[in-house]
Amino acid sequence: MVKEYREGPNPLAQTFSVPQSEYPQGMFASSCDIYFYSKDAFVPVTLDIRQVVGGILTKNIVPLSRVVLVPDRVQTSVLGTVATKFTFDSPVYLVPGDYAITLFANSDKYRVFIGEVGGFDVSSAAEITKQPFGGVLIKSQNTGMPSTEIFKDLKFTLNRCKFTVGSGTVDFTSNTQSTLVNFTGYRTVTSAILPDDSTTITYQLKTRSATSNTVGIFTDALVDQNQVLESVRQINASVAGDMTMRATLATTDERVSPILDSSRFGITTFYNSINNTTSGETTGRGGSALARYITRRVNLAEGFEADSLKLYLSVNKPAGTDIKLYYKVLASGDSQQFDDRPYVEIARVNPDLSFTTTAAYDFIEDEYFAEGIAYTGANGGRFKTFKTFAIKVVLLSTNRAVVPRIKDLRVVALS
Repeated sequence: MVKEYREGPNPLAQTFSVPQSEYPQGMFASSCDIYFYSKDAFVPVTLDIRQVVGGILTKNIVPLSRVVLVPDRVQTSVLGTVATKFTFDSPVYLVPGDYAITLFANSDKYRVFIGEVGGFDVSSAAEITKQPFGGVLIKSQNTGMPSTEIFKDLKFTLNRCKFTVGSGTVDFTSNTQSTLVNFTGYRTVTSAILPDDSTTITYQLKTRSATSNTVGIFTDALVDQNQVLESVRQINASVAGDMTMRATLATTDERVSPILDSSRFGITTFYNSINNTTSGETTGRGGSALARYITRRVNLAEGFEADSLKLYLSVNKPAGTDIKLYYKVLASGDSQQFDDRPYVEIARVNPDLSFTTTAAYDFIEDEYFAEGIAYTGANGGRFKTFKTFAIKVVLLSTNRAVVPRIKDLRVVALS
């Protein structure tokens, strides 16, 4: 993941590598030491780390690697013995590959120490006989084209993080709310990086029960997917900490650590809209059930009318829940408005067969049958067939946190 820098002066750059052989999982840099000879009295200086692709310096900046220092924080020395430390806001993760440390400022008064093969160290007078690593120095020119110096190198120290092998925790807690919030599920959104199998992040959640009004213990939690709770939870008004998500970060390698971006961490709660009443559900409009699904109106093909309906659907019906199906029909010769026709409950083919399921996504096929459908119209006419129909599915539960589910609804009109 990189950020592209599109403006500013051409930088002075020193390339370096994170070797695959030594750091197969990458490494983290905490800071970079640069040795300045002189500085500007007013203009700041900027350092960042950029990607190098095929030996070419790019404008792709490694995230979190840009640091700007005002002149008061820049240290200078005549012999290049005093370092100026550019500390990154957060450890910078570098995967194996080629990079460059870049320096730039809107001033020509900043000067840094470099070393050249065949030259002499100004502090020790020792001859420089070899390069410390395989990088090159890239200098900007008046023409705008960079110049590569293969025998010169910037004097710098890139400081690598050394992590404590083991684990640590961080807690994310709910803030105060203006009103009480009930919820039956949640979804945690995270932005995390696991460099390799030596790093892990696990999560646990602690919430307040809406029944006992007490905060429970931590239980294992998953992230980046919807999680359904077994009972209603709540976040009280003007109370912080009713919900706590704990992240445990661990590593077995001192060179790497899992990364969790706290600025992109969040939890969204949801509350099931469901109850356990069917009052008014046989009327043409409305009803007291909170959870219902109504199909679109179905008009049978020209020349075909039906007198029966057979329905198949896959159900997930935990204990304390129920599913009821209704039909509404209209004959071709009936002048009544379809929306004004009442609903009629449909019986299950096997009413004594238990369809209670325990697993959240354990679906079983159920069958409903309405045979010999006939009705008396608003004007007193008797109709024994129908041309138009619709189906209503009502979902019921005694616990808002435990709900039934359906899928694969199929309806067959028979004559």
